[in-house]
Amino acid sequence: MRCHVLRPQDLNVHEMASSTKQESADPTIHLRRHALGVLAILLCLGAIFFHFRPPRNSFEIMCESACWRMAPVTALLWLAYYRILELPRWLVVAVPCFLLVVVIRPKLLLFAAPLFLLILFLRPRPAKSARKKRRPPEKK
Repeated sequence: MRCHVLRPQDLNVHEMASSTKQESADPTIHLRRHALGVLAILLCLGAIFFHFRPPRNSFEIMCESACWRMAPVTALLWLAYYRILELPRWLVVAVPCFLLVVVIRPKLLLFAAPLFLLILFLRPRPAKSARKKRRPPEKK
């Protein structure tokens, strides 16, 4: 069995640098991600605060529930920020619409879930010629 030697020509530098290219394209991307991180920390601190000092009125109860619900969501958004930026635009529109339908009419989930899966799996695919072809290893 022969081992294939990886040469610099075989490496696709553009794929490896896609995230750094995306980061350098817009300087506000870093600030948005940092703002999400700071917001997640503040919400976690609020949840901890209300854990040790229980709320006394309805406004504090609302703030406590918002902190407990939004802290993990904001932390997940912070962690997945660059992946979210790579999502296709149609998916960014379809997911909130799907969630809105499910929240307003939960029984429509029986119809909305298969429709969402159909949209997800029947989306246009890139042409085969655009895909990267694998070269067999060279023999010496």
